[in-house]
Amino acid sequence: MIFYAFPVWHQKPLRKEEFEAIYSSGFSYAEISIEYPWPFWKSESFYEQIEFIKSSGLKIGVHLPWRDILIISPYDEIREGAANYLKKLVQTLEKINAEYAVMHLTTREEINLKDETYLQNIETVLNQLISEYKMHGIELLFENPPAGILSNRYNFTSLINRLNARICFDAGHLISRFLKGNSSNLQNVINFTNDWLFNLFEYIKVVHIHGATKVNGEVIEHYLIDDYVDFFYNILEKFNQNKKDVIVTLEIFYKNLERKNADLTTLTNSLNLLKRKFIF
Repeated sequence: MIFYAFPVWHQKPLRKEEFEAIYSSGFSYAEISIEYPWPFWKSESFYEQIEFIKSSGLKIGVHLPWRDILIISPYDEIREGAANYLKKLVQTLEKINAEYAVMHLTTREEINLKDETYLQNIETVLNQLISEYKMHGIELLFENPPAGILSNRYNFTSLINRLNARICFDAGHLISRFLKGNSSNLQNVINFTNDWLFNLFEYIKVVHIHGATKVNGEVIEHYLIDDYVDFFYNILEKFNQNKKDVIVTLEIFYKNLERKNADLTTLTNSLNLLKRKFIF
C-alpha cells in the first residue's frame, strides 16, 4: 500500500486546522525536517507543531540534519563527532514518536570505496547508529545523495548491501542529476531510475518525489511534479504490483520559479495529480 507524507519545514508554522486538512486530503505522515532553519527542534513552536500533527491523526517521520553532519568522513574525529550528535537527537525523536529518520551519507572528501579499512570504519559507525535508533523504536534510513561518490548507484548499493539497512530512495535527485548534465531526455532518466530500482527495490521504505527545472543554467530542485507525473507514477506502480508498502514524501518546497514556498494547496494538488493515476 502507498502512504503519502507531507513535508514539514519550519518556514511558517502551520495551524492545527491546516494539519487536519492535510490528513483529510489523503496524507498519512508528516515528514519533519529538524534542521532548517537550524535548529528547528529547539524552537518554541516545535512541540506545538508536534501536538498539532499527532492530534490530526498523522504519523511522524523526520529528516535528520545533514549540512555539517559529515557522517562518512574519512577523518575519525569528524565522523565520530557527527555520530555523537545524531545519537543525541534520538531521545528527542523518541519523545515525538518518530517512526523513521532519513539520513544523508555525507562527506566533502573524495573518498576511496576500495579502501577496506575506511569501509569497515564507516560500517561500524553506521551500524552503531542503526542499533541506537532501533533501541528507541526508530528505523534509520539512508538516502541516496544528489552528488558525490555515493550518488553513483553501484557505490551506494555496495554500501547498503554491507549494512543490510533500508533506504529512502530520492527519485527527484535523479532528475536533477540529468538536468545538471545538460540532458533533458526523460527516457534516459527512466532507464537510469529503473537500474536503481532493480538493484535496491527490496531495501526501499520511503520514496522522495519532487520535480526539477532549469532556469538560466541553474537547476532548481524540489519543484512541482507536474511535468513528471507519469515518471513518478511508473515508480510507484512497481510497489503496487509487488504489493510492497511504501511511504511517499512529496518533497516539494517551491511552487513557482520565483521560489515561493509551496503551501497546503500546492501539496494537495500534487497529491491529487498522483492519485488520479491509481484506482483505489
